[in-house]
Amino acid sequence: MRMRRIGANGDSEYMVYYGAGDEQWISEHALSAAGEALPIRVVGRPELMRNLALVKMRGGFDDVLYSYLASRTHVEPYQFRPAAKFLDSANHRLLIADEVGLGKTIEAGIIFLEMKARNPMKRVLVVCPSRLRDKWISEFRSRFNEPLRDLNR
Repeated sequence: MRMRRIGANGDSEYMVYYGAGDEQWISEHALSAAGEALPIRVVGRPELMRNLALVKMRGGFDDVLYSYLASRTHVEPYQFRPAAKFLDSANHRLLIADEVGLGKTIEAGIIFLEMKARNPMKRVLVVCPSRLRDKWISEFRSRFNEPLRDLNR
């Protein structure tokens, strides 16, 4: 999905998301930075970490992907949708099934990295078709720096 386009008058327009299914194209001239009028204050790392922890405890980071751009791969915007759906689900379960070549490995890797960033894990079980086993092992190693072990060997 495109996030930027050139409008009818030649100006840049950006896709603005307001929530599930609520989105629209807005002209660049109609946009302004949030909190533009607020004074900028530089703080040290301890204060920044304390403030981030307070926001996190209040539940303010639920819609933030901690692992955004944490892999060595080009990620398309639509490949983050399964991670968002996974995080929004009550039981944190998701079946990723799609056409060949649309990036199921990358989608699963994003979810893996996100869960790893949020909750340290001892073990993870990745289930994939047997003919794709070597591909998944190779891609998780090269793209996400995560070694998978084949339990069938």
